[in-house]
Amino acid sequence: ARILLASVQHHRGPESGALIPDEGVAALECETRQRVESGDHTLFVAEVLSADYITQGTKPLIRVNHRYLAPS
Repeated sequence: ARILLASVQHHRGPESGALIPDEGVAALECETRQRVESGDHTLFVAEVLSADYITQGTKPLIRVNHRYLAPS
């Protein structure tokens, strides 16, 4: 990850120490709680440990009931 983010401003997450780009809208630090095999897919069930809102004032993209909500 360090090599991928070498030319990008980033910081370490408070819970996991993972590298997080500074220019994103938000970042979630998660811990895997369960892996569920389903055919040729694997579903990862995770617990959110930390939610970091990096870019203040930027409206996130939200999907509810099969539709994207317009930012307000």
